[in-house]
Amino acid sequence: MFDVRCSDILWSDPVANENGYSEAPFTFNSVRGCSYFYSFYSFINLIRKTGINQFLKENKLLAVIRGHEAILEGYKMHRWNGEDQFPVLITIFSAANYCDSYNNKGAIIRFAVIL
Repeated sequence: MFDVRCSDILWSDPVANENGYSEAPFTFNSVRGCSYFYSFYSFINLIRKTGINQFLKENKLLAVIRGHEAILEGYKMHRWNGEDQFPVLITIFSAANYCDSYNNKGAIIRFAVIL
């Protein structure tokens, strides 16, 4: 298992699948040549649910909101814990048409308190 710190969770990339599974909770990010890919939980230990799920639980957090990755629609909500649940991971990318070549939308996130 890798020694993963909070900054690694924020700067690393999530696994590129819709269910958040991977062979291990954290694997080397060969695309960037540094940091990690992380999963919601891994096939290694589905009972303990290691990966970002463990990080959220241990730190009493609902979700991680991150940037650092160009997304075609400007945002992506990773609902790895179920379609009817709050996303455990949200990627926001605010730079529209990044580097004049991605032709992506830009996005922001706004929080509202409903009383």
